[in-house]
Amino acid sequence: MARRNLVLGVALGLLGAVAAVPALPGARATDEAQIVPDITKLRYVGQGYFTSASALPAADDLGAVLPLLTPDGRFNPSGAYHPFDTNVFEVLALPYRAAGDQFADDPYGNGGDPRHGFCGGDPRSARERPGDLAFLAGECPNHQLEYLDYYETTMADILGGFGVTFHRYRFENPGSDNTQAGAAYNAAAVVPGASHPDETVIIGAHYDQTNDGPASAWDSQEGHAQIIRVAKLMADYWTATGTRPAATVKFIPWDGEESGALGSADYVDNNVVPGQEFSVRSYWNTDPCAGGYPAFRFGNPLDRVDLGIQLANIRPSDDLLALDDTMPPAAAEERFRRFNAKAPLLVEQVFDHLDDTITLPGGIRREIFVSSAEAAADPLRYPFGGDIGPGKDVVLGTSRPILFSSDWRNFERVGIPFFNPGPDITGPSSQLELGNPDALVVLHTPLDNMRTLNAYAGGPLDGSRFAEGWIKGMEMCAHLLAWGMLQPEQAGATPVNDDVVAYYEALPNEARAGQAVKFDASGSHQRISGRPQAGHLEYRWDFGDGTEGNGAVVNHVFAQPGVYESRLTVRDPRTGSTDEMVVPITVLAAL
Repeated sequence: MARRNLVLGVALGLLGAVAAVPALPGARATDEAQIVPDITKLRYVGQGYFTSASALPAADDLGAVLPLLTPDGRFNPSGAYHPFDTNVFEVLALPYRAAGDQFADDPYGNGGDPRHGFCGGDPRSARERPGDLAFLAGECPNHQLEYLDYYETTMADILGGFGVTFHRYRFENPGSDNTQAGAAYNAAAVVPGASHPDETVIIGAHYDQTNDGPASAWDSQEGHAQIIRVAKLMADYWTATGTRPAATVKFIPWDGEESGALGSADYVDNNVVPGQEFSVRSYWNTDPCAGGYPAFRFGNPLDRVDLGIQLANIRPSDDLLALDDTMPPAAAEERFRRFNAKAPLLVEQVFDHLDDTITLPGGIRREIFVSSAEAAADPLRYPFGGDIGPGKDVVLGTSRPILFSSDWRNFERVGIPFFNPGPDITGPSSQLELGNPDALVVLHTPLDNMRTLNAYAGGPLDGSRFAEGWIKGMEMCAHLLAWGMLQPEQAGATPVNDDVVAYYEALPNEARAGQAVKFDASGSHQRISGRPQAGHLEYRWDFGDGTEGNGAVVNHVFAQPGVYESRLTVRDPRTGSTDEMVVPITVLAAL
């Protein structure tokens, strides 16, 4: 979660009744073939391998996690890729990730410091970081490249049945006072849509960290741990319903967020096709989500930390000054309005589906995830109503932290709606609410650690055991994000068949005349015997400039400036089954 010193607009307050969600201008209509969403197919796993009865291991205790790794390096002792388990593994085994990693074989661990939030040293690093807290926190091995390998191996296991491919979008991070410069990578696990492969739904959370908080447990460990669980929930849902996504889904841990949301900015500026912002149906952000609700602050039953769900700021059309691309402000405003109007219903549906409790000091059990419908049906049991709405524990709206921002802002500025759940721990907001400014002394410091956060989220005050509220909060957050992304107007779920699926990326999609553009159709596939396969397919390219090509991956140079409609046709030569996808390529004059 990056700090910034800019108030991000004036909020309009809470959003009202849920509206219908018709097709938006410039986007295809929702697939009629999609199944009716069924939330009962999402399996809630309250606690995984690490539970509220588990003792907190020392920060250098690799014995708590490494024996549980699979032979190929995945961590899934619960069988469900529980997000809290993933969080614990990454804190202990891959505690620091930043740009400029020079070695892809750094040993697991923090260099040998038993204190949470600190590092014992990295003898292979030559970095010097005067002027920040790194001298206090210590030097960790840089696990940026190791994390990328681990993430791709994990997501291949989860999404392999749905034609997943991987892309590492590279950019250069210039660094800052408390971040590291060098090569940075956005790591995308891409599942092509069966019906609308040219339209995408994106979930993101950054995996880079600051030098001041090199072994953080909250910002950013938690967010990308939830991405893995969201992928598992969605894959299990598609499997249980005999479906696959209608639109393409990209699961992208961002790099460079702590330097100013650079990774997501690079993606939006260089990977979203100019003039095609409507093709990105939505963006879902988690940075972090849990750690507050449903937990009580330091276990105090009178002091719950709210969950604030941020949505795009709907302003008068002529005031959408941040829009710096080609979408008309009025169109963006309408798009935001329709997306935001459905968000409260999605949250209510998830809370109606989940049923759980947490234990407060003294052994008192408190119900959590109480929907408005549950409260209305049993007013004696819930005299104060449900957990969602104005003045409640879960608040949806357009309020913004004054001192912090995150990757969602890069999508909002080009007219892409977003959903960003997070604990209200960042202090003053754009609605002049004080909130709990705990982040000001925790985030980006050695205090962002497992011991501190377990105490904060209602575990023992010495942080010696994992906090039940934090564990269950992470699972709840994954359900919020997965259920939203599974909606028919989002990624959806369309019945599985044996049709060919054509999918490609063309990068850069805003090129210069004489510059090679890489056309990569490795995500195209066809299901045979229940598995995505591609080795038998034929690929024909029409680059839109009068030339053609063949092959799954080709490079092409456009000689003249212009906008070219590139087209891929993928064919099964045995049956004649084909599919097509079109991507516009903008070519500027040569420098």
